[in-house]
Amino acid sequence: MMEQEHDPLLLEQDHLANTYNNSNKRYGKLVGYWTSATSSLKHFVLGRQKTTSSHHKLMEHKGDDDEDSDGSDLDLYENGDWYASSPPSSSFWQRRCGRILRWALCLCLALPLGLLLLVFIIYALVFRPPPIHSALGTTTTLANFTQPARLLTYNIFMRPPGVKNNANDYKNDRLDHIITTILPHYDIITFQEAFAFGNHRIDRLIEAAQHEGFGYIMSPRHGPWELAADGGLLLLSRYPLLQADILEYPRGLHSDWLSYKGALHALVGLDNSTQVHIYTTHTQASYGKGGTRSQQDIQMRLDQFGHLHDFILATTQGDDKTPIVAMGDFNIDSVDHTNGSITDLPVHHSQAYTRMMDVLQGGGSNTFSLVDMAYTTFGYHPVTFGDYVLDGDKVVPAETVLTQAQQVLTVQSIDQLLWSPLNSSLVLSNVTVEKFLIRYDDNDDDNDDDNDNDDSTTALYHP
Repeated sequence: MMEQEHDPLLLEQDHLANTYNNSNKRYGKLVGYWTSATSSLKHFVLGRQKTTSSHHKLMEHKGDDDEDSDGSDLDLYENGDWYASSPPSSSFWQRRCGRILRWALCLCLALPLGLLLLVFIIYALVFRPPPIHSALGTTTTLANFTQPARLLTYNIFMRPPGVKNNANDYKNDRLDHIITTILPHYDIITFQEAFAFGNHRIDRLIEAAQHEGFGYIMSPRHGPWELAADGGLLLLSRYPLLQADILEYPRGLHSDWLSYKGALHALVGLDNSTQVHIYTTHTQASYGKGGTRSQQDIQMRLDQFGHLHDFILATTQGDDKTPIVAMGDFNIDSVDHTNGSITDLPVHHSQAYTRMMDVLQGGGSNTFSLVDMAYTTFGYHPVTFGDYVLDGDKVVPAETVLTQAQQVLTVQSIDQLLWSPLNSSLVLSNVTVEKFLIRYDDNDDDNDDDNDNDDSTTALYHP
């Protein structure tokens, strides 16, 4: 090893290497000075953008010689050279502006999203259904079922705030009327268009009903984040609810897409040995002028009736002893309007009605039969929407406050009361259609109604 350290050949190689390195250092300094001078000239002549480009080239050159540099180039930048004293480049300001814009964009997105989240949380906390004071599934039943149970189906047009057909639909006044006049006269009530979305009117109705001794089930509530309202169905019963089931149809067409329409089912115990299956539904509406119904609307309703049929089968589970009542706003005009005048007795079935009844009864599978109690009772389809009255010899709309202008005088029969007695001794009787006609008084800016209820009725009700 000692011999190798004093080897003349190695010493000569070391001497050459040192000489070469020192030459490179001197060359690097010269290049640095030259580059600095030329860059300063370019900065003076061409402006900051060119200077930045020259600076990049200088840094690239310096990076290549880092290993052999003695720090003289670094001294050049630290001792007040042209770059250190020059203002920030345009790319520097572009990066800073970019960061400011990104932060501003994040704030612009975060603030409304945060407020929206807060609104959703408040909505979920505020618009919750009232508690059920009459416990579902209770074994308590009436000992003596001596008085007839009074049934009612009623589309109450209690739509979400801001949704109305005309200038005013008097939601609060009609709600007060329902609470004070309707609830006390019936035992089992099915409401349609009792929407709880975005308001507490239906909560008021439920609380008042519970004070009257009703238990209830209703359509599930949906928040605004789902872009959908509830189905607007409410089932009230003074008798114990032994079973409750809820069905939501696939989303409908037109503005019905914004509501999860469906059906409700309750097994109601009338006494210790008598029960009845109660169903209510509200199906796809039609929005054509003058009550016209498109084939697309009709097909959507038929699909919903198919779901309702399956729902009845699933919830009765082969029970062939408990009768079935299906009532509500089926939105199928049962009347054939192809011939005759508006005042003719509506005795002829429409094709849509015939198809509806076929689908609901399983298409000939003999699963269960349903009797149209209104038609059986009257011998014709009673008008439940777009009705008329005679003013002398003139036919005029019976109601124009709730009914949309293009739907007046369409004389439709769209509410149904269907009955399947099966092997029960129960009888459904005394079917009536109660008129609910809103009258607007220009003088006192108030409204009135023209209905009178019989305490023993089984009624169809529609504005």
